[in-house]
Amino acid sequence: MTGKTHLSVGISAFMYLSDKLPGKYAFLSLIFAAIGSLFADIDHPKSIINKYLLPFRNNRNKVIFYLTVGIVLLYLDDKYMTSMVVKIAGLSSIMIGLSSHRNGFTHSIFGMLIFTLIVLTFGKTYNFENIYIYFFVGYILHLICDMCTKKGVPLLYPINNKKMKFPLAYSSNSKRGKLTEEIVVLCCIIYCTLKLPTLF
Repeated sequence: MTGKTHLSVGISAFMYLSDKLPGKYAFLSLIFAAIGSLFADIDHPKSIINKYLLPFRNNRNKVIFYLTVGIVLLYLDDKYMTSMVVKIAGLSSIMIGLSSHRNGFTHSIFGMLIFTLIVLTFGKTYNFENIYIYFFVGYILHLICDMCTKKGVPLLYPINNKKMKFPLAYSSNSKRGKLTEEIVVLCCIIYCTLKLPTLF
């Protein structure tokens, strides 16, 4: 699925859940729902998130960038911080650098739980305790949406690398796939437009 489709689904989920989950409507929760809906694709050098992080959007730069970030975080933690979250973030960054798109860490339940734990700790540290819920919802919807495509996702990585998908999965690059995603985006826009006035 395209980043646009994932983002549309994530924001729609936020709109639906914002008056049902703790925290009610908050701009920060919306941001973290959006980040969660895009985050699994951070292993792709041309993803929406990497568009703003990588100076050059190719696999080599992605590997160098995330390995460097991971090593720096582990070094800082060892010398100055001794924080489990910083250690996890450093190791996660290294794993992102070494992952190829949809073949490992970021498209798994394990990766989703690790990144949600990092967001949970961040939220508790700065008194935004419920943002992890929206991040988690955005992330899990990303994985579910990718399971609708024929490529599938390795949900049980690193225990099992087998890619899982739904029986009626479609090819993202086919006419049917592109049409399906355009319909999903349109439905999300209509839903968000109708829901928005009720949030204020």
